[in-house]
Amino acid sequence: KCPYGAHIRRANPRDSLSPKSEYQVEISNRHRLLRRARTYVSDRARASCDEANSATEDPADGLLFMCFNSDLERQFEFVQQTWMSSSIFHGLEDERDPLITPRSEADAVGTFTIPTAFGSIQLRDLPSFVSVTNGGYFFVPSRVALRFLSKLEPS
Repeated sequence: KCPYGAHIRRANPRDSLSPKSEYQVEISNRHRLLRRARTYVSDRARASCDEANSATEDPADGLLFMCFNSDLERQFEFVQQTWMSSSIFHGLEDERDPLITPRSEADAVGTFTIPTAFGSIQLRDLPSFVSVTNGGYFFVPSRVALRFLSKLEPS
């Protein structure tokens, strides 16, 4: 029931080939990511919420996205470039991820198709929903590596 072009379906196209396809499971496992997102609120917005007891929108509010994987290129970069940002995905054409893909001059129109029993509904002229303000790649050693490092003698 989840549209093929939806953000979550693009990030994890678990049954895009056929139900219970071993090949599809292999593909999904090869590119699997552990993802977590947390919202954050600026101190200014938090103070005005406390005063007025209502939500305010502040450009400093947002979402912190974290992704853990063992192979940056095979997992994170592949998912971002091939599944999320590709204009061709699971039979859809000229559609990118509606949530995170930035719009450019060449791709000013965001489109999202919702299949229904009565035919597809196309949402057009979608705005950019996400603006990336910062990012970084960080190394997180495994438990085995941490145990090894903890037993080293200082020099």
